[in-house]
Amino acid sequence: EFRNSDFLLAAAYAREIYPLDAGIQLKYIYEKLDDSKAGALAIDAGFLYSTYRLPFDIGLSLRNFGTDLYHGDLGETLPLELRVGINRKFEYVSLSLDCVRYREGSFIYNAGLESCPVKNFVFRSGYSEMNGFAVGASFIATAVRCHYSFSPMKYLSENVHRFSIELTIDRLKNKKHSSRKMLKKKTAPARNSNLNN
Repeated sequence: EFRNSDFLLAAAYAREIYPLDAGIQLKYIYEKLDDSKAGALAIDAGFLYSTYRLPFDIGLSLRNFGTDLYHGDLGETLPLELRVGINRKFEYVSLSLDCVRYREGSFIYNAGLESCPVKNFVFRSGYSEMNGFAVGASFIATAVRCHYSFSPMKYLSENVHRFSIELTIDRLKNKKHSSRKMLKKKTAPARNSNLNN
């Protein structure tokens, strides 16, 4: 019986420098094909240009720039991609269009829709020229984000379910700081009354 598995571990940093939002991500990719194991390091980087002068946002990203996956003497090149896209935001809906250029020179076009009809919940749907239609949803809290997506793999005749969790360290720190402030405010009157007694 042939078995395969893989996982990805990533750390990202982002910063806003108006009118740009820029970010970079370092990731480790592990893949196991039967008895063969391989690992690779890669970098993703991108920016988003957003200003009131334009009715839409413009984004550019480079993904999977890194080392090859080696199964023994056989090397597998990561699917390097350059992506450019635009996004138009309305009151409850965002519409996106993008074009992806892969290492071998092929171009793929995609379209997507994102809506937020309920607080803390985001729903997504999209169409890819490569894989067809896909849907997804996210739950967004103060410091934690949970994502789920379902997409068919047209050329593999299989469906893919993805689930991910994001933790934002700065927001966790701010949440702890605000909690301490609230605790001090609540305990301050009690301390003052004890002193007066």
